[in-house]
Amino acid sequence: MDVIRIVNGELETNSYLIVAGKEAIVIDPATQMVKTKVDDLGVDVIAIVNTHGHFDHIGGNQFFSVPIYIHTLDAAMLTDPNLNLSIHFSLSIVSPPGDYAFSEDERLNIGPFDIEVIHTPGHTLGSVSLLIDHALFTGDTLFKGSIGRTDLPGGDYEAMQSSLLKLASLSGDLMVYPGHGEITVLKDELESNPFLCELL
Repeated sequence: MDVIRIVNGELETNSYLIVAGKEAIVIDPATQMVKTKVDDLGVDVIAIVNTHGHFDHIGGNQFFSVPIYIHTLDAAMLTDPNLNLSIHFSLSIVSPPGDYAFSEDERLNIGPFDIEVIHTPGHTLGSVSLLIDHALFTGDTLFKGSIGRTDLPGGDYEAMQSSLLKLASLSGDLMVYPGHGEITVLKDELESNPFLCELL
């Protein structure tokens, strides 16, 4: 399994292309740049998984014709520029509706990919982290040295703390692929991220 990081736009949103053989899934396609990268690589994208519904993580959904997976609590954000906050940036980003809405922690089997969905609310009500092999995709829950905002609609700092504790219980050897910023290692965040340290 190969993980390709694509940094998009002014908000420097991380999109991830997860490739196994000729098949791939995309986590949080932010812009059309992701589709361009896919076309350049010649891989077959079989699904999109959104970690949450904010516009800077779903803006590239429209350029693919594949099933979209998202938490049920964020599903309405896909098609509503007010809910996905794009309207507040003088944009009107609309994604196709989700095809599969998960509601709790569960496992997804999409082609060759075995994905553990971990519900990690705090940034949004339906934020999730995705565990694929030894890679943890944390969306806007956990960043290198920081965490996602909790002051936006649907944000909840206490829920974020609970979500962080859930992630802290996982193997420290996991590579962490956040929605913004640099890739890190979970054990490093457990030792130095102030938001995790205050909880442990």
